[in-house]
Amino acid sequence: MTDPDDVGVPRFNGRTAVELASDAEDAVLGIVHLAEAHDVPLDVETVYRTLSGLTRVVEQLPEAVTRLRAVAIRQHEVEAFDVTTGAFAGNPAAALGALHDAVDAMLESFGAVRTGLDNAQASLAGVETPTRAT
Repeated sequence: MTDPDDVGVPRFNGRTAVELASDAEDAVLGIVHLAEAHDVPLDVETVYRTLSGLTRVVEQLPEAVTRLRAVAIRQHEVEAFDVTTGAFAGNPAAALGALHDAVDAMLESFGAVRTGLDNAQASLAGVETPTRAT
């Protein structure tokens, strides 16, 4: 059921940005759960392919976060939203400045995260898992 507050909210594949972010969180939590010891553990080929998928997600995060920052800036320029609680209560310009700085700092670290994922995946390239008995 669609939340009445979401009427007119942009969607991608029928999902709002908040719903998509929640789906991404669920996906990562699911990977954490599946990677725990189970009766039928993940095999190394699955680990390799999962690292590949996570690498693709990390490649898109900088652009997604940068675009979200731009949305907040445009929203402030058009409607001058207010910040009613927290460290920047009553000072949306300061909140946007802090957002800008936080995103810049985060963007600087993404190269290392991407390199780490690439190296992790490369370490498993060519690994094969014996066929499981059924």
